[in-house]
Amino acid sequence: MLDRNGVDLLDPSNPNGYKLSATSMYYMENGGKVLSPVKLDSLPNGNMYYLNTEISWNADGGREFFLTLSPTITDKIYLRYDAVSERKCSFFKLLEFKYNDVVYTKKKITGNLEAYEIVR
Repeated sequence: MLDRNGVDLLDPSNPNGYKLSATSMYYMENGGKVLSPVKLDSLPNGNMYYLNTEISWNADGGREFFLTLSPTITDKIYLRYDAVSERKCSFFKLLEFKYNDVVYTKKKITGNLEAYEIVR
């Protein structure tokens, strides 16, 4: 998550960045909020931070998640993925990613690692 100048908003050393202590994520299920604990991780080379969370895999038709970054900012994330089974292996394939209703595509960031780079 970057600002318009490319500065990492999740970097703990950034005084203008988002603080993990104010960050939370949830989705709605059966009429109630389900929290998805969020932790901060960094790439192996340490030059970029990202939020790591477990998500519900019941999103065949898509699911919305809500990411609170501060007391005044809650963003919407939409994920659509499919269960896939091939070569005796089952996994989930991400089909669509939206952040605040904007469709994002993966960006190669290092080696064979890809990510969605959000500019706020």
